[in-house]
Amino acid sequence: RAKTIEDKLRHFDVQVADERRILAATYENLLFRPNTYHDLVESLENFRLEEITVSNEDYNGKAIKKVPWPSNSILIMLKRGEANIIPHGTHYIKTGDILFIFGTGEAIDTVNEMVRPKH
Repeated sequence: RAKTIEDKLRHFDVQVADERRILAATYENLLFRPNTYHDLVESLENFRLEEITVSNEDYNGKAIKKVPWPSNSILIMLKRGEANIIPHGTHYIKTGDILFIFGTGEAIDTVNEMVRPKH
């Protein structure tokens, strides 16, 4: 089989979005969850998702439930090495973890300031 451009990009560890799956998921959400879909699309104008790497040693070993998260943010996932972790309050943060934060720009800026070293 001939290599597609997607295959060539994956060879260089480039993540490729499958537009058919995205379109199928969009249609499914429009059909089965129209109110949720429209509310989410409208709210995304005010929110964003960002990956933030923990480098502030003050947060190494800190329980997630002890972190003063901004009210307009949520920790969706934590990546530690190759492991993707759905976080709970009993999990601990380690230096080098990548936090997937969903929130307002201001809240994400606050998380950045918290978990990155102070200069």
